[in-house]
Amino acid sequence: ASGKILFAQQGLGHQTVHIAGNVSTSPDGERFIWCAEPFGNHGSAHTSSGVVRVTSLGTPNGSSLALGSGYPRWSPDGSRISFGRNSITIWNPATGERDAKLQGIDNAEMTAGDWHPDGRLAALCFSNGQTRVYDTKSGDIQYETEERTSRVAQVAWTPNGAGVAVSYVDGVVQILNGSDGKQLLEIKQDEKSNDQMRWSNSGELLVTVDVKNVVRIWETDNGTLHSTKLEGDHVQGINTLMFSPDDRYLVCGVRDAPCRMWDLKIGDDVFRGHGPMDVGRADFSDDGKQLSLLTRTDNATYVYDVRTRKRLSKTPGLLPWRGRDQAQYDWSPQANLVACASYGLAVHFWN
Repeated sequence: ASGKILFAQQGLGHQTVHIAGNVSTSPDGERFIWCAEPFGNHGSAHTSSGVVRVTSLGTPNGSSLALGSGYPRWSPDGSRISFGRNSITIWNPATGERDAKLQGIDNAEMTAGDWHPDGRLAALCFSNGQTRVYDTKSGDIQYETEERTSRVAQVAWTPNGAGVAVSYVDGVVQILNGSDGKQLLEIKQDEKSNDQMRWSNSGELLVTVDVKNVVRIWETDNGTLHSTKLEGDHVQGINTLMFSPDDRYLVCGVRDAPCRMWDLKIGDDVFRGHGPMDVGRADFSDDGKQLSLLTRTDNATYVYDVRTRKRLSKTPGLLPWRGRDQAQYDWSPQANLVACASYGLAVHFWN
């Protein structure tokens, strides 16, 4: 309500830091997790050597607890945190103890991971092309796929948890049965895959992006190509993909270009080239009536009316983006607090 900074947290003492992993809130709004590492020590999203920290918002100045290293994520219900590099630790913030350890594969780098929607399973993927699904309570392996010559680029459970999509660098996307890992469908792209992939909320559509930044929308019951977007080599990169709650609209943040929002019912870009430039994050309101866009050019947040496409507001950011390093932010569930982390800075907690 006041717009004031409540407090700030330094990442690693007095060293210059950048944020290596998610800044995300627990569902109860009491804790944020984030990861910082020394400037110049750039790990990948899943191999960061930075320190994972849990900040409690109910204590003076937000007391912070250091857990370990690696990319941090909340379980879907917010009761546990996963972090690690090639092996994953499941940590319980309520007890302050480790619940389980998901053992990785020797001589293989972990390249992707995702929690099952109900939190009981987790899928981890590796550079040898294997996918393992673990029980997150016991740490036991439920099943694993065979090795492949192509490494895994991304993995994502279906919204209902019945299946899991695995995207390989060679352009193949497999949809597996979530309970036993048997292949249900295979999709072959014309080009190699990058690490962008998103399910629609209904699970009926899957969006993939190849290395030439062509966005393809697939029907997942039969693998039919629903539509192709952003064809051409002029596209510099894809920052983010987001479906509206009713799956009618797909927002695509394009690097160094205007944001696109396709009405999938009519197949048209409703922004018509006039969306904000270089959008790094997109969020729809729960009712789907408003859309917020965070830009990489000036770190400002724009809010639009989805139906009319009129801009409702623009909120200036802390600092402009620097290079290609993206700041991270997240709202508390009560919508009264936002945590914002920028390149080279501490995490700031705003009222």
